[in-house]
Amino acid sequence: MKVARYGLAVLVLAMVCGLAAAEDIVPGKLVEKVEPTPGFSYALYLPSGYDSKKLWPVVFVLDPMARGGIAAEGFVAGAERYGYIVAASNDSRNGPMRSDAIGAMWDDVIQRFSVDTKRIYAAGMSGGARAAMTVAVSCQACAVAGVIACAAGIADAKHVPPKGLMFYGIAGVYDFNYPELQRTMERLEAQHLTHRFESWPGSHGWAPASVLEDALGWLRLQEIMRGSVPRDAAFLNTFFEREMEKARQLTAKGQRYEAYLVYKQAVADFATLRDMSELKKKVESLAASKEVKEGARTEQRLMQWQSEYEEPALQAISQIASGSQILEFKVNGVQAAENLRLRVAKEKDAARVTALKRALGAITIGAYEAAHRTKQAGNHAGTSALLEIVIAAQPDDPDALYSAAREYAVAGDKKKALRTLREAVEKGFRDVELLAHDKELDSLRGDAEFEKMVGSVRR
Repeated sequence: MKVARYGLAVLVLAMVCGLAAAEDIVPGKLVEKVEPTPGFSYALYLPSGYDSKKLWPVVFVLDPMARGGIAAEGFVAGAERYGYIVAASNDSRNGPMRSDAIGAMWDDVIQRFSVDTKRIYAAGMSGGARAAMTVAVSCQACAVAGVIACAAGIADAKHVPPKGLMFYGIAGVYDFNYPELQRTMERLEAQHLTHRFESWPGSHGWAPASVLEDALGWLRLQEIMRGSVPRDAAFLNTFFEREMEKARQLTAKGQRYEAYLVYKQAVADFATLRDMSELKKKVESLAASKEVKEGARTEQRLMQWQSEYEEPALQAISQIASGSQILEFKVNGVQAAENLRLRVAKEKDAARVTALKRALGAITIGAYEAAHRTKQAGNHAGTSALLEIVIAAQPDDPDALYSAAREYAVAGDKKKALRTLREAVEKGFRDVELLAHDKELDSLRGDAEFEKMVGSVRR
């Protein structure tokens, strides 16, 4: 049995019992549910060339909503190309860290498969990224060599990355956590830790499979640099030329700051693998250019604008969550969110549009998280107020509309509940089982309009 320390808590990693049938696990096929022990499961992908006679690197993946299959699927292409085992928990989710679930998966994979214990990685998205980082920082027995953090960085100042840790940060351009990942990169740079940051044209969520594949490719590059795997000249040349082509294309588009960042990263990535003297000179020259300096200033302005845009609504959310003057602060929060959403459509400056979208994302997740807390506390008025702020920011979100309808039904506002529920169905809500059996909608049962909605969703 392995023992790992998570802060003040002690995690006892689960021993293997009740293993899934070996014939169910086929290399090259994503298995949605492997049960290491009763009550826990994880999704698994073994590369098609998996052979127990050699050691394989493994990536343990944590999704904030315990969607192991979805999380693992994003890594499949990269795992197949570069030869990584992928295991993604179906139990670890946002909230109190599920050390038991992570431990059960971790222990099972390491005991059951031929794992290179010097090449163990943790990956996650949003709260899952934070959990992955917690494992890397706090679990010495886990020996995590690197972290792939999507949509969240190192938010806790107490999280001191261990020496030698590799960190690959990913954020959508419109992700409200983009600034957090930028600050994380600055922190890692100051600590001289191996790191890389990539963005993609999206918001808060898992990056596309192509980006995750690149992340695994970067881990392979670092493994070669550190001598963990044999040097692969073809791979190194392909990786380097791809980076150079990316920088050339950005330059051709007039994105000199972005090209500079690619060149700078290449210098760091290939420092000991090839002669980088000429590229270093190019990076130094670009760093002194007007375009690159302006690009760095724009990044700082984006963070400042986002903070200014989101502050009024976040203050209202905080006040509602504390239970003070709910009606007044609901009006303030809804108005602030609506103003930002409407401004996105009118704003001509692309940088400000980016900051506005990030702010709307922060407001959305902030209100959702606060609503979860007020719901647990039985504060239905506060919960419905917070969900109305979510709807003001994201009026096409069917889940927010459905959740708000539940609160109205509990409060006895049948008319408003039915109207909001109708909107949820029109915007794409399709969970017929929840709709048919949700006890918080019991006050609507027997109503002709409600039963008609259930029928329409069932079809």
